[in-house]
Amino acid sequence: MESLLRRSAWTALILLVVGVRPVHAYLDPGSGSMLLQLLLGGVAGLAVIGRLAWQRITSVFRPGRTAADATASARQDDPPENGAN
Repeated sequence: MESLLRRSAWTALILLVVGVRPVHAYLDPGSGSMLLQLLLGGVAGLAVIGRLAWQRITSVFRPGRTAADATASARQDDPPENGAN
């Protein structure tokens, strides 16, 4: 299985090197900032997912609290939306 993966990787690399053609493209600074924003947004999303997963994991070890209780208490800490109480 490893040799198949290695052979496929080498084949893909050779095809990429051989199939390179000149491209007349321009990458302006806006392209770089958009890529940076994409990267930072992905990191922020992973951080939120990690925090939620960590809360669910640690809620198992807290006596008398379930994952649903932890989620409900987190929602109570959030400010109300649209002036609702």
